[in-house]
Amino acid sequence: MKITLSSAQGHLAHQEIEKLHLHWHIGVRDRMSVSGGGVSWHARAGKWAAQVKVAGRTHYLGLHGLRQDAEAAVSEFRARNPSHRVRKLESVRRNQARCYDEVSWLARRAPIDDIVEWGVAPMVRLVTQGGRVLVCAPEQDISTPGGWRPAHSLRSGDEVMIGTTAARPSQALVPPLLRQGIGVWTTMQRERLIEEVDVCYCCHRRFARDELALDHVIPVALDLTRALDEGNLAPACLPCHRVKTDSEQALARRGGKIAVAGPERVAAVEPQGPARAFGVRLAPGANNLLAGGILVRAATLPPPT
Repeated sequence: MKITLSSAQGHLAHQEIEKLHLHWHIGVRDRMSVSGGGVSWHARAGKWAAQVKVAGRTHYLGLHGLRQDAEAAVSEFRARNPSHRVRKLESVRRNQARCYDEVSWLARRAPIDDIVEWGVAPMVRLVTQGGRVLVCAPEQDISTPGGWRPAHSLRSGDEVMIGTTAARPSQALVPPLLRQGIGVWTTMQRERLIEEVDVCYCCHRRFARDELALDHVIPVALDLTRALDEGNLAPACLPCHRVKTDSEQALARRGGKIAVAGPERVAAVEPQGPARAFGVRLAPGANNLLAGGILVRAATLPPPT
């Protein structure tokens, strides 16, 4: 199963979760061998000496009249006795997953907290009509237009949420003076709609009113008719508000398109044989990620046995 990673610039990469789990917990193997030694000129014998040092032990590979013969002996020894170090790279742990706001369906990114393995389990293979393929545990929750459903409950013709694009909203639809007026109106609602201590609707943590902004859940640029709708306002802590605003304005916008989640019909759901099952835990406030191009619930607890 491949999950989608996203950079700060909105560039996407698709990584096999098993490989990501290996790099996360064990590390990345260097391409270069850590064995020492090599080829040197033996003046007394008038020949090239070949030797390799591995784990503190030196292996003498003889004297050779030609340098290339000595180098070949070293290469053959290293091929028969590979010795590579494994390093845990901090860059692996800085990966962020492509996820989505579950109200506006705009693309976001969230830090990965952990990659967990649940052991061997029977799998199901879900294929959409657009050709997206997800192999997962039957209990894996899949996002649908009607809410979360376990993979085993889906049937051909049902809809699931996938990563897709939509036309980028035109900023010209919201003139500067109108946008300013909407901002003033929104500010006037703060005291009434935000409690002295309230909950951020993005990360679900509690904050004092001064640490919260009143946010349009569905952005004004996406639906101007919801700009003055109190039901579209919710408190968001300042860090979440900043991330959401940045994602609305810049994240994943390319070529006149903006990244969103949208529905696509299921073509088939088939049982598969047993395989290793993995899950991805995201930072607080993020509840989903793309796997095989399909929106799935991020890992919380191991699935029921």
